[in-house]
Amino acid sequence: MKIIKSTFPADTILLSQKTQYDYSDSYETAFLSPRKEIKSTSLAAAFFSGDPNWIQYLFLLRNKIVALFGLKTGDSLANREKQLKNFKYHPGERLGIFKILYKNDQEIIIGEEDKHLDFKVSLHITPSLNHQQKFTLQITTIVKYHNTMGRIYFTCIAPFHKAIVKSILKSMVRQLEH
Repeated sequence: MKIIKSTFPADTILLSQKTQYDYSDSYETAFLSPRKEIKSTSLAAAFFSGDPNWIQYLFLLRNKIVALFGLKTGDSLANREKQLKNFKYHPGERLGIFKILYKNDQEIIIGEEDKHLDFKVSLHITPSLNHQQKFTLQITTIVKYHNTMGRIYFTCIAPFHKAIVKSILKSMVRQLEH
């Protein structure tokens, strides 16, 4: 599976918000699926349930460290599993550090507004015009720093962020291919 750095999806809600941001990236991959249609709720389900164990442990470590500085933390892995069973993927719902901010058929935006920084992550699916079961999946991230602490925090996690996004993309595709 080839993952490439890309531009924002042309129809992402992130562009229509005209939000000023300090950091952005977007990664995409194409894949085949037996499904003829994939909705944003399926993207979110794949995002929240498919991250590899090493990412889950990084988030646990992150939560322990950032709690010392007053940043928001996510739930334990056990609580997360319980939440996933009842999660409806509606705007306003929260799972760990992620809140559902926006959803349409092709895109779901998750993120958080905190005292140090705001971040938004777009999970976006585009069906191929030429092939009924081929899709392009993109994960786009934007970050707005509110202060020096936000800048320092994101500078520390940026190298991990890129590896995590690529790994999550692969994991999501594995789930969506079946």
